[in-house]
Amino acid sequence: MLITIYKNLKSFRFQSQFSTWLYRITVNKCKDHLRKVKIRSIFTPIKDGEEEPVYIPSVEHKDISDIVNKAISKLPEKLRLPLLLKDIEGLSYQEIAETVDCEIGTVKSRIFRAREGLRELLEPYEQELMG
Repeated sequence: MLITIYKNLKSFRFQSQFSTWLYRITVNKCKDHLRKVKIRSIFTPIKDGEEEPVYIPSVEHKDISDIVNKAISKLPEKLRLPLLLKDIEGLSYQEIAETVDCEIGTVKSRIFRAREGLRELLEPYEQELMG
């Protein structure tokens, strides 16, 4: 990662904050990595009798943070990334817009939709906790 940053340092144009530029590089490297992993998984055969588990344990058997992380991972990337940059990393809407290369209004909309999606995904667990 540091090599990529070093190699691209001359492309930094001082039109945004340096941290935003670093986030953009990081996001791109992560996307590249996920793309490679996905391609590898397509060509990796599943062993006979091996299936992915579909059982989701109840709240009492699983840590709540794991449940939230799993729900976040189910969100589409275009919703998940702005949500994480805003709520976890604490970036401003402007910084997020520069990082994901879209308008501020789009960022706000995606964060709103991501939170709505999370609410829907977590609703069964809320009912389990309350019920």
